[in-house]
Amino acid sequence: EQPPSDYQEKNQRIFGGIVPHHLAAQSFIAEMFSLLSSREKPPKVVVILSPNPAESGEAYVQTVNAVWETPEGEVATDTAKAQEIASAFGTPLHNDGMRAEHGIYNILPFVKHFLPEARVVPITLRFATPANDQEALVRILSEWLSQNDDVVVIGSIDFSHYLSSEEARHKDEQTHAAVQR
Repeated sequence: EQPPSDYQEKNQRIFGGIVPHHLAAQSFIAEMFSLLSSREKPPKVVVILSPNPAESGEAYVQTVNAVWETPEGEVATDTAKAQEIASAFGTPLHNDGMRAEHGIYNILPFVKHFLPEARVVPITLRFATPANDQEALVRILSEWLSQNDDVVVIGSIDFSHYLSSEEARHKDEQTHAAVQR
């Protein structure tokens, strides 16, 4: 019997994924992290990229060094990688606004449940993040992914708000096409 077309061998590395960051879609988040945990070599570092809708902080690209509490226990930050981001973008590692960002904290219980030993690198981006900052972040993440086979990048994204089902479906099709490109 042939496996389904979307089936991935357990030894196939996953470099990243996209999840909605609202808990109304928690089954999709759980599916992504279950897939990651089923790898022969599950990731040990989860980079969580999220928008910064409050536009808090000075820098466009921000991170924090924190220990996060979840119902199943603590999730620690990968301090060295967070420091690298902070240095590259001139942002402090003690950003209290980051703790209130649901694009980060809604994902952490899934990290703890499915990848209990993993550390995180939470990163938020402001709406008008300049292209040069985006490119610098891509360079850093690409380097991490090429040098470490235990890193995964997860985009924790708002997809559609306050749209009709038809409008949301159309937006989803556009997003899917953009990701495929």
